Amino acid sequence: MIENEAQARDEVLTLLKEVIDAEVPVLYAIYDDTEKEPPNGTARWIRIQVVHSYGYRSSLSGPTNQARHRQGGVVLIELYTLRDGGLTDSDRLANLFALKMRTHTESVWFRNVHPEEVGSDGSWFHKNVIAEFEYDLVQ
Repeated sequence: MIENEAQARDEVLTLLKEVIDAEVPVLYAIYDDTEKEPPNGTARWIRIQVVHSYGYRSSLSGPTNQARHRQGGVVLIELYTLRDGGLTDSDRLANLFALKMRTHTESVWFRNVHPEEVGSDGSWFHKNVIAEFEYDLVQ
């Protein structure tokens, strides 16, 4: 069971980092709590944001005076692949991230996982992977 927002965020980011770490050549990653700058236009890169956007009580309390609270939000993965490679690399990466979230069976539940093609952005082609997430917090 998830105990707080930080634990939920860590579970999501650890899951996504497995995809990042398996990539060769290296996939440059920027997380929403860092001050890293995007590369200079010669490397593919991603930016990941985990944003909590709602929460509500979903059960009565028991003998311990604890209740379930459903928490949720959105994961946004921005993929920037080199434009001259066509859409092959962005499609492949988007599918890897989407599959990882769709098949995850731990405490955080992902739904409505989908790619979103944004288009050209300087030296890159920009594509997003968006997913809603939910988990139960017991307090």
